[in-house]
Amino acid sequence: MKKVSKWGLLMFLAAGLTLGATSCSDDDENLDNVTPPQMVVVKGSVQGTVSSLSGAVAGATVKMGSQSATTDAKGAFAFADVAAGSYTLSVSMEGYETPADQNVTVADGKASVANFVMAKIASTTTKVETAEVKDEESGETVVVNTEEVKSAPIQTEVPAVAKEATVEIQAVVPPMALQAPEGKEVELVITTLSSEAAASRAAKDQMIGGCNVNTNAKFRKPIGVDVTVSSADVAKEAKAKKYVDGKATDCSFSVNGNVITINVDSNGSYTIVLPSVNISKSSQSSSVSVLSFEKDNTYGNGDLTVSNPTYTYNVGGTVSVSGNPYLVAILAATAINTQQSVQGTYELGFTTVPVGTGITVSGNQSKTESKTTATLGSLSATVTATTWGAVSFSASSYNRQHTGGGSK
Repeated sequence: MKKVSKWGLLMFLAAGLTLGATSCSDDDENLDNVTPPQMVVVKGSVQGTVSSLSGAVAGATVKMGSQSATTDAKGAFAFADVAAGSYTLSVSMEGYETPADQNVTVADGKASVANFVMAKIASTTTKVETAEVKDEESGETVVVNTEEVKSAPIQTEVPAVAKEATVEIQAVVPPMALQAPEGKEVELVITTLSSEAAASRAAKDQMIGGCNVNTNAKFRKPIGVDVTVSSADVAKEAKAKKYVDGKATDCSFSVNGNVITINVDSNGSYTIVLPSVNISKSSQSSSVSVLSFEKDNTYGNGDLTVSNPTYTYNVGGTVSVSGNPYLVAILAATAINTQQSVQGTYELGFTTVPVGTGITVSGNQSKTESKTTATLGSLSATVTATTWGAVSFSASSYNRQHTGGGSK
């Protein structure tokens, strides 16, 4: 009785092991080389921010070729599903200076970045009263202003991180300076000038403020443009520049305490610069993971249903500052100081990962951290900035034997 039971048990175990081995072998043979999902090549995109010196600019129009976008309340914009290639972006907004265009290169699987900084425009128009008088030198009768005229003062926009770096501008027209065109009133328009692009100035000139001067009158002698700053130490280091037809020249000026007076003898752009500022900069770039997604179904019990993964990345940047506000204003004039987090979705192009296969998707965003220092005599300032860059993706699929199904 015991002997029969023993052999019966052994035969039962042997049969079970044989069946189990056969089942496992068949499973491996059928699922070792399953075709993995074909990963979709995701088109590129372009996103960025538009900010003024004092904060985000909502409602600005950003153009890229035939496409256009409008910035949201936080100054952000985006172009999705952009074919690979090179593009030029421009931005405009009524009441703001137009910054220089930017070129971006778009690649599949990459979110490119373009950030713009624009300055708010302040403007004043002065009606200059005139009268007929006899020119003592020529003996001719001319129509000119007979009394001193002052325009309403206006202020240039300064970075939010350097609010103390105020620059007030006011035109002072001495008697007999402006001759009226025949049959017309004299108008004098003064418009603030804050950005390097609008001034077309040399990169080595560090501008703290300026203005465009435009009048329909003839200049019989120079008028004054008073530029008032809050620091006499800064004023004594200043120089004046004149820009006509994009060409820069030194122009006559005088300094009285914290007031710099530019002698204006024609229409054009005039700026106050600090050419003796010494600037040093260091920066380093790094990469931050924004997406790490994997669905491994190589030894699953059946097909796996998946959803498109989401990720969060940053656009724009932040700055921190210390030191003299006018030097801070110079360093921060083009810094990106508007940042927001944005959620994106990676489109897989399928909803099922077959048993025997797997997929991976990763995304990384570049980040640049910089430190810029400016010195001017005993004055100094430091600006530390973090700027977020492009997001790049990599995706692949695989089975038990090898990686396949497309990757990028």
